[in-house]
Amino acid sequence: MTVAKTSKIPLLLLTGFLGSGKTTLLRNWLKSPEFRDAMVIVNELGEIGLDHHLLAGASETTVLLENGCACCTAAEGLTETLERLFWDRLHRKAPRFSWMLIETTGIADPRSILGNLRDSALVAERFEAVGVVTTFDAVEGMRLLPQFMEIRAQLAAASVIVITRADTATASEIEAARSTLAEVNRAAPLLLSAQGDLPAAAVLTALQATSSGARLIRPAEIGMSGEIEAHDRHTPGVSSDFLHLPGPVILDDLLQALRALHADWDRPLLRAKGLVRTANGLRTLQLSPGGAIEAGRPAPGGSADVESFGLTIITQGRPASRATEELAALLARPASEEAERQAPVRELVT
Repeated sequence: MTVAKTSKIPLLLLTGFLGSGKTTLLRNWLKSPEFRDAMVIVNELGEIGLDHHLLAGASETTVLLENGCACCTAAEGLTETLERLFWDRLHRKAPRFSWMLIETTGIADPRSILGNLRDSALVAERFEAVGVVTTFDAVEGMRLLPQFMEIRAQLAAASVIVITRADTATASEIEAARSTLAEVNRAAPLLLSAQGDLPAAAVLTALQATSSGARLIRPAEIGMSGEIEAHDRHTPGVSSDFLHLPGPVILDDLLQALRALHADWDRPLLRAKGLVRTANGLRTLQLSPGGAIEAGRPAPGGSADVESFGLTIITQGRPASRATEELAALLARPASEEAERQAPVRELVT
């Protein structure tokens, strides 16, 4: 994508529902020449973030905005961060980045974020929103779409939609996703990605081909009226809690406990993710809405203190604090060797 010559810094918003593959895509994009000198802001819903650890080896300029969603409770924090980064860049306190990439939380409404950026005089003057890239899980997305208004909002605001998990989805699942997404947003090109392999160049080319770019969509354009109140931006009943695990933990015990928790909770358990310390070093863990567990190692170059070891749990319909209590109780039980042999965990390559 060739960005028009301007004094403004191009800003790209990466959004998508919980567990749909945003960070995996972003980690690979940051290794590309297109985004080699990008500044990254990662917004995390919980009080302790994980994604910046996953990005540590790919980018030396990652800023974490945690404990709130940038479309509502952390909106002021995002604009303040952008303003600070601009002045740091100008005064050479930060690298002279040529792109600003923002990874939203999984329940963000991009329309609200873009509106907030527009309302900040300095941000509107110095940054140019060039697109919204929305990820959509080919395996779980069709089940989740009717349940969560956030997914439809993310798709409606998209300049480009990336259908993820193309390597594990069936041909019929991909075709069903294509058909539905084309109805939700006719203007956005649909691209496929398997394990984050979609090149940044392909996304930028698709953005260039769209005429809308990151046009600030107003509520009336998608059947909404008036201002969107903060409490109306998210599906009711979504909550998060953090289970501190100073460690070291036995990884097999933790995996078994997560499987048991998901078996008990099923759909109300939307996400579990975090950084834990084991006898063999630090490990990252991520449980997606469908129950799939991914284990990996944090990217080289990152750092973490003991207070950040643990799991953030995100639920809907039942309090997340109850899930963390149950997970802690499960971890206190003796491990079952039979359970440890079940449900292999996907290892992430970082």
